Amino acid sequence: MPVTEDTITDRMADFLRNHGVVTDTWETAKMPNGTTKTPDLRVEDGGVFYGEAEWKKSESKGWAQAHDLSRCIGSSGSFLIVYPNELKKKVKQKRLSEDRLEALEGFEYKVAFLREDGTDVDNLTLSEIPSWIDENIHQRKTPHADFDQIIDTLNLTVRRLARELEESPNLPNLFKNILGPDASGKELRKVINDAAAYLLINQIAFYRVLSKEREDLPILDPYDIKSPEEFEDNYFDKVLEIDYSPVFGPSVAPQFSEKSVDILRETVSAVYGLRPERINRDVLGKVFHSFIPLSVRKKVAAYYTKNKAAEILSNLAIKNSDATVMDPACGSGTLLVSSYNRKKELLKEDQDFKEEDHRRFMSRDITGIDVMPFAAHLSTINLSLQAPLYETERVRIGIEDSTKLHPGEILSPLSRFVPEEKRQRKLEQFEGGPPTVEGVDTGTIGMDAKPGKPINLHNVDLIIMNPPFTRQETIADFSKEYKNNLEKRFSEAKGKGVISRRMNYCSYFLLLGDRFLEDGGRMAVVLPAPILRKDTTRKLREDLLKNYNIEYIIAREDEPNFSEDTDLREILFILRKKKSEDNNVNFVILRNYDEVRINHLQKICQDAEEGTLIDNYFELRKIKQNLLNERNLFLPISTSDYQLKNQWEKIKSLNKFKQVEDLVSELGGEIKRGIETARGGSIQALSLNSPKSSHLKSNDLWITKKITDDSIVAEHREINSKMEIPRKSLTPSLRRLSGINKIDISNQKEFVVRTSFPKIKKFLSWSKGKSEEDIETSFLDGWNKYVSDRTSNLSIARRFDLSAKGTGLFSFFSDVPRAPPGVMWSIPGIKEEYAKILSIWINSTINALQIFLERVETRGTWMQIHKYVLNELSCLSPSKISQKDSECIKQVFQEIKEVKFPPFWKQLVMNCEKEDFSEEEIGKIDGVFEDFKSSLGKDFKPRRKMDKAILSALGMENKKEFLRKLYPGLLKEIATLKKMMS
Repeated sequence: MPVTEDTITDRMADFLRNHGVVTDTWETAKMPNGTTKTPDLRVEDGGVFYGEAEWKKSESKGWAQAHDLSRCIGSSGSFLIVYPNELKKKVKQKRLSEDRLEALEGFEYKVAFLREDGTDVDNLTLSEIPSWIDENIHQRKTPHADFDQIIDTLNLTVRRLARELEESPNLPNLFKNILGPDASGKELRKVINDAAAYLLINQIAFYRVLSKEREDLPILDPYDIKSPEEFEDNYFDKVLEIDYSPVFGPSVAPQFSEKSVDILRETVSAVYGLRPERINRDVLGKVFHSFIPLSVRKKVAAYYTKNKAAEILSNLAIKNSDATVMDPACGSGTLLVSSYNRKKELLKEDQDFKEEDHRRFMSRDITGIDVMPFAAHLSTINLSLQAPLYETERVRIGIEDSTKLHPGEILSPLSRFVPEEKRQRKLEQFEGGPPTVEGVDTGTIGMDAKPGKPINLHNVDLIIMNPPFTRQETIADFSKEYKNNLEKRFSEAKGKGVISRRMNYCSYFLLLGDRFLEDGGRMAVVLPAPILRKDTTRKLREDLLKNYNIEYIIAREDEPNFSEDTDLREILFILRKKKSEDNNVNFVILRNYDEVRINHLQKICQDAEEGTLIDNYFELRKIKQNLLNERNLFLPISTSDYQLKNQWEKIKSLNKFKQVEDLVSELGGEIKRGIETARGGSIQALSLNSPKSSHLKSNDLWITKKITDDSIVAEHREINSKMEIPRKSLTPSLRRLSGINKIDISNQKEFVVRTSFPKIKKFLSWSKGKSEEDIETSFLDGWNKYVSDRTSNLSIARRFDLSAKGTGLFSFFSDVPRAPPGVMWSIPGIKEEYAKILSIWINSTINALQIFLERVETRGTWMQIHKYVLNELSCLSPSKISQKDSECIKQVFQEIKEVKFPPFWKQLVMNCEKEDFSEEEIGKIDGVFEDFKSSLGKDFKPRRKMDKAILSALGMENKKEFLRKLYPGLLKEIATLKKMMS
């Protein structure tokens, strides 16, 4: 027999009765309209409380039923118990068990209690359910529904509604401008359905809030709905007569067919079951903007700001209630709402907040622009929610590519937001050029059923924004000539050399902010952390340092981001359009983002002197702006332990270094990226892999089988055929970096075909799965030069994960010139003796610290050494150390060249002692590296030898003490970054 909901409910009722809850099943209850309901459970305790039980997959239906049961005659309230889908399998397995209740254990149940004063939502174990029911019946607990629980419930409802729209012929192409012409019809249709379903739920919830607070709006009873059109005819149009056109203007309900009426009724009941009118306005606002489909957000990297981050920005940047604010990439309005609330908070310090203040905020002080109509719609909703009882004549929300705009311009009304025929209303699309279809192109959103009033754009006191993080490679996707148009729009910055062709999209928004900012005004921005370090924005940083006071640069230590749905490392950047010579920059690392009190943070930053201050929730590093170098503004927050930076500065002051670019040139070498598929040659097809490699992939087809003085025999892995290739046609290579655990790779049995040989066509036909007649070999001349130019005795990792099992070393030596892979730098032209010395320096922990400090922040422990980073790194110069020290380093090379190095992090652990860590630190690191405790103190001598030789050459005293701090210090940093990304 199948396991049904009734099977589980019988057992649940038994369990509740066994734990003191008077429970009956399958009784009937009457609705006010005379219809009959059959609740799954009935609890009597000072009143009658009806219970609904549903499987997780039908949770949305369960919410609707629970809401209906709360309205039954004689009902004192209702509750919902959601059965996890996995429970069905366990009950089936335990069907023959003597203990009927055993199968219910070991799961979490989502539960909801619908009360007049709100809905209490929780996830409980079986044993917690009886007391939870009792506490809610007797109201000994305050009803609570957190954000994630609300979102989970409404997401189910959205998906259910979206399925009903699959056949609707008239749904608008809402996101075409974002998805672009390459989006498939199926992908686009899904987004449209999700968006439309979201909008209707949005309207239902907002109507519920309004109708509970306004007597002139009728209560929407789901059982009064006989057709989809009645949503607008009987309810939503009455709101349009008052206000809120951006919320209720889009005509969604009529897009549903008559057969969807029951689903629509259940949707109303499900939304009402959450009691949206009882939800905190901040939470409700966040709920409203959390349904923008992730696929749409990520198409333009439109990540939406977390509420706490928005509060930090607005509180630190807004100093008075009269401040004018603009967000040129307003998204769902989180930053605008936070600015509204900050202005309101400051106003209430001196007087009551009145309706005219709300109107001034909305119609004069706060401006939002976004390229997405849907996002602009959400901004209007979120701002409206801040004072739903106050009527608002207009909002300053516009739909436009804000990079086109200038102060003094007028953003015109939408050409048509609600067409004259009500039944033809559409969710219009933004095309980004001259309109080719009837409907909205760009312009302002009104608060009535007509186009909005023109917005006069002017300079403002605050630019607050979370601009799109789209990489420069995808900017052109917006339109064919978009990159060129951007440069034309910011021609003044281009003339000053500030704009780089490889600059990412968000950088242009800093130029846009500068354009709209009053002298003395502030910018408060969420930005990707690499903007503080990348060479493409170096001129921009230089310009900002010359013309602005940088007030705050804030990063997190617990997590990487300040935006939803991204694992990019982000910063909060606050700067003032005013330059003073004595400005101090507050570099802040938040250790406990959720708990930090903004007022406390602000006061500490204002009162603190230059230097470092450690608080329970954050660390402040206050540095004079004139001491900062535009080359790397990330450096002050690159480590959790600021002493590591000081250690490196001490090393650097020993004056034994030259920049890599200068040193390589002095030694007669050059820097080239390793070989990859290029010049018509396929690296996979032309490579012979080591027979000992454990990292082979499916496209690694050839294995080195036999090596002689004149030739090499290679075997094809799939067809098991062998081929003899002349040695003169091959060049030693390194196929990949991962798993290479020796500094000396001279004996690595890997090669790449460089020139033609008699059987080249057969070789390539086996490699590519083609006939010999279809093989083209003319590329080999260019390929030969490409490979030859990249062979060297010294190679350096270009991209690697410091915490990975396969990363033990960062640089390698080969006594025969070898072509490294594209994830490495090749340094051709350097003599062997220098290559050995430099390989020891590059692999030293001292240099690893430098790499960590100078990194371009990406994700977690990934290090990416761009060429401009490598060029500027400090490198031990053989000409600046004694002959004795040079010989010592070369001797260390000979001693350790055949040693198999474990993962880099483990080398550090082995050279640490337990006393180097607090108990809390041990717990954290052990949670990141599972072998931490067992490896601690094991002593990995090769790393110590290497580091001591380098420190001796530098003339460093107290080498042991220095390393005793360096090893655990760097390990903690690696663990922190790895944990941050977990």
